Amino acid sequence: CEIVPLSDGVDQFGLLGAMLPASENGTPVIRWTDGPAARAVREGKILILDEVDQHSPELRPILHALTETDPSQIRVRTADGGYLTPALGFGVVCTSNKSPDSLPEALRTRLLSVFRDGEVSLEMFH
Repeated sequence: CEIVPLSDGVDQFGLLGAMLPASENGTPVIRWTDGPAARAVREGKILILDEVDQHSPELRPILHALTETDPSQIRVRTADGGYLTPALGFGVVCTSNKSPDSLPEALRTRLLSVFRDGEVSLEMFH
């Protein structure tokens, strides 16, 4: 699985990945490097979004796409111009210590709420 603590101010590059400097045969190049969400999608892993209620507003379109209820509809564009296609087994688990009501409605309606010991954890498996 891939774990992303959204309470740490993660931006779209920290979640999806970025174009980063690299070296090919001693020649400097700029190459796409997958972030944890991109790795989870491509490799069919579970993506854990910890403290989802603390996500930055810039991540909402990405979170909406990642939590799409129909995996065939997941279309996340990466900074290199490509799209992520979910591999078999990909799923998302979101955690929060707050009520689901603290989430934007468009995200909340994509999640299944599971209450545990008086606290809230949110789960969604594709």
